[in-house]
Amino acid sequence: MQRDKSRLLLVFTLALTALLLASCASTIPVDSESTQLESQANSESMEKEEGSIAQDEESTQEEKMSADENSSKPAASEDSDQTVGFYIPLATYEADKSKYAKNRIILFFNASWCSTCKVARDNFEASKAEIPGDMTIVIVDYDNSETLRAKYGVTLQHTFVQVDANGQQLAKWSGSKTISELEDQAI
Repeated sequence: MQRDKSRLLLVFTLALTALLLASCASTIPVDSESTQLESQANSESMEKEEGSIAQDEESTQEEKMSADENSSKPAASEDSDQTVGFYIPLATYEADKSKYAKNRIILFFNASWCSTCKVARDNFEASKAEIPGDMTIVIVDYDNSETLRAKYGVTLQHTFVQVDANGQQLAKWSGSKTISELEDQAI
């Protein structure tokens, strides 16, 4: 009886091991060529999916930027004479840089596909009234601004570059997600 239990346990263990090996073998490529083809197919599929997502998010971001253009004028605070700063797209800034020359100008390099950038954009949008009157936050699309990225040495999305009225870099940092964090970092 003991011997039969041992054999049964051995058969069960072997069967289970065979199943595990079979499932592992189906996920392990046989040769490097099939690995490359599978990797390339996965990469292309991911790129198409990311492109589609990025396109959708870019459309949403463009809609927000369009709304930002319409509301880019500083609004007077209800309980003081101080005005609030600006949160504008790059095109608005470039159309009339002299309008913002007296402000602290902060270029916000962000990407539609960047999750931390989205958090920052949403926070800035919701906190426009808290932007100091002497600050202009310029929304720069990371993916479509290669020249500016090269000029300021920006290699990561969610990077902020403070520039003077002539476009000279004064400071650079990453990761701020709130107006108060921007204020802490800006010169």
